[in-house]
Amino acid sequence: MTYKQSLAWLYGLEGHGIKLGLSNIKKLLEHFGNPHLSYPVILIAGTNGKGSVASFIANILRESGLKVGLYTSPHLITIRERISILQNKDLLAYGKQAGKQDISRIAFTQLASELKKEIKKIFDCPPFSRPTFFEVLTALSFIYFKKEKIDVAVYEVGLGGRLDATNITEPFLSVITVIGMDHTNYLGKTLSSIAKEKGGIIRGKTPLVTGADGEALDTLIELAKAKKAPIFIYGKDFSLKNHKEEDSHQLLNIQGIKDFYPNVLISLKGKWQHINASLAVAASEILSKWLPIKKEHIYKGLEKTTWSGRLERIGERPSFILDGAHNPQAAKILKEEIIKIKSAGKNIKMIFGVLKDKDRENIMKEIFPVVDEIILVKPNTKRAVSLSILKKEGKIYNKNITTSIKLASTIKELKKNKKDKNIILICGSLYLVGEARSILLKKKQE
Repeated sequence: MTYKQSLAWLYGLEGHGIKLGLSNIKKLLEHFGNPHLSYPVILIAGTNGKGSVASFIANILRESGLKVGLYTSPHLITIRERISILQNKDLLAYGKQAGKQDISRIAFTQLASELKKEIKKIFDCPPFSRPTFFEVLTALSFIYFKKEKIDVAVYEVGLGGRLDATNITEPFLSVITVIGMDHTNYLGKTLSSIAKEKGGIIRGKTPLVTGADGEALDTLIELAKAKKAPIFIYGKDFSLKNHKEEDSHQLLNIQGIKDFYPNVLISLKGKWQHINASLAVAASEILSKWLPIKKEHIYKGLEKTTWSGRLERIGERPSFILDGAHNPQAAKILKEEIIKIKSAGKNIKMIFGVLKDKDRENIMKEIFPVVDEIILVKPNTKRAVSLSILKKEGKIYNKNITTSIKLASTIKELKKNKKDKNIILICGSLYLVGEARSILLKKKQE
């Protein structure tokens, strides 16, 4: 297969939908010699902040001199973003984020070809159904990291935890970020049921670090107790003491489990990152029992972390802000950021699109009333809500709504106004944010 053919084959698997369960991934990895057992794994679940926390931890581990595999989802521009290696060696060869390299097209194509060939042999008869897009991509990452002889891997859970393909691993540290209402059709209609699914990544006598609170935290405490897993809780065992926001960064004072970390500099913007950085500090302190992590590595790793599509600012006059908020919990935090921007005297024009399986009513209820103008654009996926439905529902919260068929032409038109000092916010779906990012940075999506 060529690289283009490998992408076509993989994306073709999306037609198999979402199938929660470990039987397929277990069968597939057994055939390849169980590569996921070749290195220690840190597994990260949660409703919001999983990717940021994974990136923070991976960068801290890289600073400590380790070769780190990082697996995240979804991607914004290229599928290869999901599978990357971080190391300090040969920094000049690694692109903009020092020490981070996505899997190459050649390696990706070779492994996809191997997997396609073997899947045909393994899954031709019951009881196993054909693997899904996510299962195959997860398997590909495990095999790639083994070939690359990494020291440690950081894995972001795709959906839930208990039955997610990433949960085939045996993590030596589990992290569960904040928990809110999302994917309720798969995970349950209450915070407790969602926490129970996410808590499926907890292992016996293995540390758990969490940012959960309320009913979700109570559930996690019960699960951890049943498995005799030590649990470290944000706000109790570690916390953010105070913070200061600057134009290009934030300064945080974090009380870890063991030490105090004054003046921690992070470039990631937004209130979410206070919890995310604190989770990464606590996780790193625990990991230092087995790995060569020092306090200076924690500082440097946090400072060097970047994470696209999360309050990411691109350009000036007009200035675009891209944010992947796609559930009510994230929308509430985004609303606070919008109010901050408006208090500085700027108006906000919002480009918005959302998927059918999201709680769009409560997302719109949070952010529609606080922006000045809304342009609805349909994300490039069959799962997107139609513009006519979205406009009808959205007018309840903001009357100043128009629609646009194409995102590219909308952005092109908005960019013509070079005198515009106001903000153009793009949010509601990571599909939409990814497409916008590719247009603004002039990079072709894969």
